[in-house]
Amino acid sequence: MGIIFMTSHQTFRGIRLKLALSVLGVFFHQSDSEMKDEGEIMSLDEMIEEIVEEFKKDPRNKVFAPEAVLLASAKEETGDNISKETLRPIIEKHQNGELDDDDYDVLDGAVYACSVLARKCFGENPEDKDVDVDYQISWLENNDGSYVAEIRPN
Repeated sequence: MGIIFMTSHQTFRGIRLKLALSVLGVFFHQSDSEMKDEGEIMSLDEMIEEIVEEFKKDPRNKVFAPEAVLLASAKEETGDNISKETLRPIIEKHQNGELDDDDYDVLDGAVYACSVLARKCFGENPEDKDVDVDYQISWLENNDGSYVAEIRPN
């Protein structure tokens, strides 16, 4: 993993995103910014569509799911109120190979957004929900402890 430099904030359609540039390759990603305008919380579908729209403007071999998307996905899939304080240690356990059965559902819920992003960004027919796209996830930790899922097609 390369060194990450934080660059300026960029605003589009009221969403404040942090961009990062890696020294060992060109990639940009959204951090755990809340992906919301003042007082307005976006739904998981809206967040995913926003990322897909930005991806389609400049397609790359990877797309990023910021922590806000992972949290919204875990909440929607599990039906539980998952916080960043709950999700972050679960991702760490997963990376260390220590994930237990109790935490699997939360991680699986967060990864659901990654599968949707992979299908919509890399799939031949992005709107066909029955088609799976083979992809891999790399977990990137930001300086503030938040995680971003880097999603690449296999």
